[in-house]
Amino acid sequence: MQGLEMEKRLLDAAIEGDEKTLHELLQEDKLVLHRVSLSFSNFNPIQIAIIRGHQKFVEAILDHNPELLGSVEDSGQKWSSLHLASARGHLRIVEALVNANPDMCFDCDQDGRNPLHVAAMKGKIGVLEVLIHARPFAAREKTRRGETILHLCVKYHQLEALKKLVEAVDDDEFLNQKDGEGLTILHLAVIGKQIEIIKYLLTTKIDINSNNAKGHTALNVVPQNPKVSQKEIENSLRQAGALTADEITNQQSNFGQGKWMEQKSKALMVVASLIANMAFQAGINPAGGVWQDDQTEQSQGNPSLNNPHKAGKSIMAYHDILIYRCFITQNTIAFVSSLGTISLLISGLPFRRKVFMWILNGVMWLTASSIIYSYGLSIGFVTPDREVKRERPYAVATVAWMFVITIYLLGISGVTKKRWNLCGRIKWRPRNSASAVVENHRNSSNRVELQI
Repeated sequence: MQGLEMEKRLLDAAIEGDEKTLHELLQEDKLVLHRVSLSFSNFNPIQIAIIRGHQKFVEAILDHNPELLGSVEDSGQKWSSLHLASARGHLRIVEALVNANPDMCFDCDQDGRNPLHVAAMKGKIGVLEVLIHARPFAAREKTRRGETILHLCVKYHQLEALKKLVEAVDDDEFLNQKDGEGLTILHLAVIGKQIEIIKYLLTTKIDINSNNAKGHTALNVVPQNPKVSQKEIENSLRQAGALTADEITNQQSNFGQGKWMEQKSKALMVVASLIANMAFQAGINPAGGVWQDDQTEQSQGNPSLNNPHKAGKSIMAYHDILIYRCFITQNTIAFVSSLGTISLLISGLPFRRKVFMWILNGVMWLTASSIIYSYGLSIGFVTPDREVKRERPYAVATVAWMFVITIYLLGISGVTKKRWNLCGRIKWRPRNSASAVVENHRNSSNRVELQI
């Protein structure tokens, strides 16, 4: 009976914060604290004093026996003494507990939340500062749902706590971590329609176009309801440069097209320059060369010299004017078209569409064809007649070039067919898929809401 009376007096003293009674009971029985702690499975004297906010009483127990810091079942959660003090914002008690055992910052409840998580959820800024100073790495721990302490700040509408933590940790990777559903804190703020938190996050180094597990950006999950500030949220995100997932895909596609255009332009410039040089050289020095001297009609008495000409003129033109005309026409086409291609490429005109690049590409095929034809005429002229009849080099060149063009056209048609088939297999997602994600997250959040 005397033992039960002492236990009752001790519990009453804890409720009232009566240090004098505590000291009297300890003088009578030094083990009274142990017995009371073992007798009550939910709350022992120090935890009762923590809940009531009796700092001096807690410090007196810690001075006598700090091992009494145990866990407690509160609202279905297995909390440590530091959880209790942090949730209620008893700053001095938190300091006393941390001084007694700083590693309590890593103690987790059944949902994987440590005292820092609880302080953030409750918006206890002073407590957060003390705990972060004691064990900074505890702020980086995740809950069993994969939530960071920043996720909990957003989930429980604690803007000031969020600011304090972002400032204290100052880590871009930590800021952009995702929870178990692949949501960043910006996704979570948008889903929760938390305008002030969204505006704050947009001033930080948050990745505004990060995708969640379903490939949606924050802009994709804007609640589709004009009555809940949809436009304000969307405008804020747009002004910060936010894009939807489809817009990002199109942007990446355009970037890839830009790289292709740049590479194609460089290749066309090299080919055009080379052909222009070849055509120029062939124009001033055609096949067979030029006459080296002047020959007048005074040599008519000698049949071998009966071929009047002037120095520097094309020998081909004197011997076969038809072949020369064909040659010079094809060579001029190649020269002018290659120079035109070079001029267009260096003009700075915005050739950003593939159609323009394909046009230039077609011009270069025409240019190359002209060079091939000029080459055949030149070879035919400088080759002896008997060899020309046997080998027909211009015919061989034409056939070879047509073979190359055929391969090119087959390749183009194959790529086009593949693209059409791919388009036919695409299954477009319904426009309300993002709304389904929002609703799913709301339902899952409601199921795990704490009652602290």
